[in-house]
Amino acid sequence: MARKSFHQQQASHNEELANELINQVPLKFKDWAVIAAFYAAVHYVEAFMAKAKKHPKSHTARLAWVNSRGDLSDDAKDAYKELYDTSVMLRYLTNGASARGAWLRDQDVAEMVTTGLALLRSEVLTQLAS
Repeated sequence: MARKSFHQQQASHNEELANELINQVPLKFKDWAVIAAFYAAVHYVEAFMAKAKKHPKSHTARLAWVNSRGDLSDDAKDAYKELYDTSVMLRYLTNGASARGAWLRDQDVAEMVTTGLALLRSEVLTQLAS
């Protein structure tokens, strides 16, 4: 399993890409902005889990672990769940999702990255520092 620092580096890299994509006007790659943000969140959570010596075998196991944490706010848990759910719809075009995330508003995509992911990152990094 990758070390905590490797997960943090990958999370930062993915978050940088998500931010680059939401800075385009209009948002041309909404799907990839959300997917990059989700995988940034995955790696922040993986870093947190590595500290706890946990290694999930699936996205659903990771989601369950996030939801079980008393040291993460409900808002951070909700942000992770929203990124998870939206990225699944975008990656597999489930629930009637159209290609390229055309159904998403630019503002909602930007908020998932700048607010949701940022909150999760902040809380995880606080936990890693303690």
